[in-house]
Amino acid sequence: MNATERSRAAYAETGYSILPWEGSMYRRTVPRLVVLGDSHYHPEAEFRDDPARHESYSIGIVEDYLAGKRERMHFWTKSLNLLSDVFFGRQLSPDEFYQRITYHNVLVRMLEGFGQTPKPENVRASVDPLRQFIRVASPDIVVMYGGRAPKYLGLLIGGQGAQEHRAVRHDDVAYITTGHPMGTFRPAQAKLWLRHSLDELGIFR
Repeated sequence: MNATERSRAAYAETGYSILPWEGSMYRRTVPRLVVLGDSHYHPEAEFRDDPARHESYSIGIVEDYLAGKRERMHFWTKSLNLLSDVFFGRQLSPDEFYQRITYHNVLVRMLEGFGQTPKPENVRASVDPLRQFIRVASPDIVVMYGGRAPKYLGLLIGGQGAQEHRAVRHDDVAYITTGHPMGTFRPAQAKLWLRHSLDELGIFR
């Protein structure tokens, strides 16, 4: 079973238009780590008219990165460098790291162009599918990227009007938010924050 078939079998009923990347070792890895990105626009509009390519868009990008097919893939390298030793105790190779994690985006539907900001209705429509995704993925830890992540996290665990959270434990899952690796991002500070959050939430004790 390839990555798309594996993801479709697990996540087809969650309501997302684009399937998550789930590494081949994710279900056997401790801790099970889910990374939630904040990408909210679809950079290749023609994919919207090709359902098969559309649903495997994220999976294809990770596969291209692991195969060395794309030159400008800084996001995936920065994620690897940020998260690898914090959560797995050593610097892993790209293949070792991405085969151990699941990657997905928060929004259930991508917006249709660059420069758009998700509207409240875009976010609200994503809450229930995101909860379903979390149930199916069954992670130990979820890392959420981006400046909107504390708001998304509040909605995810508390619903409309809930307070924002930067790090919280909910239903036996540890949720930690951090800046987007492609934004104003300081890796050393981000690693300190992640380790502090893990300690505060009682992970790895």
